[in-house]
Amino acid sequence: MSHCKYNLQSLILLKKVVQIVIAHSDEMYVERLKSFFYHLDVIHIQVFENGFDLLTHIIERKPKMVLIEENLPGLSANDIKEAIFYKRIKTKLITLHLELLFDPNLHRYSQ
Repeated sequence: MSHCKYNLQSLILLKKVVQIVIAHSDEMYVERLKSFFYHLDVIHIQVFENGFDLLTHIIERKPKMVLIEENLPGLSANDIKEAIFYKRIKTKLITLHLELLFDPNLHRYSQ
């Protein structure tokens, strides 16, 4: 593995993230992500299904990291990115692209 590549597991360990916010409209995908993070001992996971509720949460709570669906209903990832930029909130957004929905190897990284 090259030094510039990373997976979600290494990102979490490096950033010492104890809370994850997932914003995605696909319930099965969210359950797979939650399972992945539970294996990493991340137990504080919040889930949002639309961009308006997510943006409110980000403004009020300022989480360190949000995994967000690219085309989240209500407000897209780009809309939310612009809003938090203008409000100078330092939350890191990791955009989940559609092709990741069907990755059968997602569970491999939870070891």
